[in-house]
Amino acid sequence: MKNKKLTYVLIALVVLIWGFFFYVLFGPTETVGSTYVPVDLEPDEKQDTIQFQELDLNYSDPFLNRKIVAVSGVSENTGSVNNQQPKKVYQPVKPVQKVEPTIIWPKIEYGGTVNNSKGLIKINNSLRILEHGEGYNEVNILGIYPDSIQVEYKGEKKSITKNKY
Repeated sequence: MKNKKLTYVLIALVVLIWGFFFYVLFGPTETVGSTYVPVDLEPDEKQDTIQFQELDLNYSDPFLNRKIVAVSGVSENTGSVNNQQPKKVYQPVKPVQKVEPTIIWPKIEYGGTVNNSKGLIKINNSLRILEHGEGYNEVNILGIYPDSIQVEYKGEKKSITKNKY
């Protein structure tokens, strides 16, 4: 019963709001006071004449008389008629490319797990059994999984899958 009462109240509220909207839109308009402005029907000389000013069109086209040189996102307007000294034209600065040294990885092969905690790993033809966290020849073991291992060498990380012999 509580929901029916709430529904009836909401329906009444919606009808009231829409009724107010239509009353304002289509209801009677009240005029507070009418103002009458007398219109002079006789022509006035001041209103009849329009004074035109002559335009001064003796200038160069600003769009055709310029050169755009982009210097790090800034455009420069050069070649205008009134310049006495030529403006400097800057060459765009080329960004310095950092050359990162390429890391040559040793030959790493993964043979599988031993007792589910150690891994059989061949690094540069040297067979080792290593655990998680151990390292050999700067190769650190980050994770040992049944199908792969995760290794780190000189800051780079790599995942190596198990060899199938």
